[in-house]
This record gives sequence, C-alpha cells and structure tokens, in this order.
Amino acid sequence: MKRHRPNPTQKKAPKDAALKTEGAPDKSYATKVFITPALAKQWLEKNAKNRPCRPADSLKLQRAISLGAWEINGETIKFDDNGDLRDGQTRLNAIAETGVSVWCWVVFDISSDSKIFDTIDSGRLRTLGHLLAIRDCKNYNAMATAIFAVYNLDDTIPNESGGFTPQLGLRLLEERPSIAESLAFVMRLRIRDIYSSGTSAALYHLMELKDPDLAGKFWEAIGTGVIANKRCPAKVVRETLLTNRALPKEKRSTDTTMRAICIKGWNLMRAGRTCSYIRWNSENESFPAIL
Repeated sequence: MKRHRPNPTQKKAPKDAALKTEGAPDKSYATKVFITPALAKQWLEKNAKNRPCRPADSLKLQRAISLGAWEINGETIKFDDNGDLRDGQTRLNAIAETGVSVWCWVVFDISSDSKIFDTIDSGRLRTLGHLLAIRDCKNYNAMATAIFAVYNLDDTIPNESGGFTPQLGLRLLEERPSIAESLAFVMRLRIRDIYSSGTSAALYHLMELKDPDLAGKFWEAIGTGVIANKRCPAKVVRETLLTNRALPKEKRSTDTTMRAICIKGWNLMRAGRTCSYIRWNSENESFPAIL
C-alpha cells in the first residue's frame, strides 16, 4: 500500500487533516501582538509566578532584536486565566531594554493549574547541530564542533556579550563558508580515525588563513602518515594524537591539550624547525596562538 506523502507546496491543509477547534478542554486562545516597550513593561508587572530571569538569556535576545534578526517562530508569551504572566519574561525584558517593538504570538487564559506550567520548556533545547541538520548539512555534529572551535580559537572574532549561541554559529558559517570546505578536506583525509574531525577542520581553517599551502601539507601529513622526516612536527603531532586515542578514555589528555599540541606543531613547522616530541603544560604555559 502506497503512502501519500504531504505536498510541501500545498498551502491548504488536506481534507483528512481538518483542524478540530470546538470542544477544547479550556478557554485559552492565541493571537499575534505587536509588543511595544511600554506594553512589555506593563506585562512584566504581572510577572508574579515565573522562574528567575537569566540576564545572559535576555542579552542574547536583545542582540537579536537590535540586529533586526528577531523572527516569529511560533514560541509564545503566556498568561494564565488569572492574568499572571507565566512564560515569556525574558522576551519581554529584551523588548523593554532595547526599546524596539516586535511581533510575538501571545496565549491568554491558560489554566492556572501549576501542573500545566511544569511542562513548559521541558523538552531539549535546539543545539547548533540540530539547526544544521534541519538545513540538510552533512556531518552536522562535526560542523557544529568546527564552528564552535573557530569561535573560541580565532581572536579576531569579537566576544558576544550573551555568549555563543546556535544562531551566532549559523551566522559565522554564513560569513565563513570555507569552514565547510575545511571540514570536507579533513573528512577526505579520514582524520576522524586519529582526532576530532570538527576540531581538525577548525584548526585547518585557521592555519589556512596564515599559509594555505603549508596548512594543506601539514594536515595531509597528519592524515596519511606519509612523512619521510621522523623529526617533522607533523609526524610528531600525528604520533601524539594516535597515542592519545589508544589510551582509555579516563587517561586521555584533554581536547584543549591536544589542540595546543597541534598548534605548537604547526608553529614549529611554519618556522622550519624539527622536533622529537611536543608537550603542553596548562599550569606553566599559556595557550599557544596560531602563528
């Protein structure tokens, strides 16, 4: 029996998917509201039964509103049947702080039963990997790791006041599509058998900005192991990564340590130097910059 797949271009709901609107268990209803800063402040005065507001979350939304990146995504501000604000204080606070009016969905007259509000925001938050997967990005988890590592390692990227967010990650990928090319490059080298593909892609991307030819040779040597000079920094990095991978998880060096070793190996190779081993001590050394 053939399944009838939904037509994505169909604007009207199919006949067998008619919405039931009568006989609902409560009197709640939703509508779009153009929320001004004044209205946001007025509604915040009804915020008597809500969890504490996190300033960092408010800053993220303030940034989105200020940049014109606010989107109506179906999330709602909620009031119970007593008129108390039960969800949406962070959004309202962001509107009030920025002084910019935006459209939002608002639900009114939800039952004030506390059991109902215990279920709000109980699902998993969408990560950068989730958002990339929705956009049909191949190897989305590795891509998310690469983007986050680039954000942390590249000093030219300004720190956001609200911290790293999935939306910021998407914007960074739009600004730097070469991150995707870097991931494809290290995936072809099967770096994942030695080290994290995402972290390797980030390091390759940043090294390529310094010296494209040498960056390719450095990571090809790490991936293939085809290195004539035993004292070549790329060979030492490869052997260190392989040794660390072979250890039990509880005995492996941290990812930060392995990043530092990769960068130190790169810096040595770029300086035309050789070595027998590479170490990094977090207690005695600052984290190395990519030269």
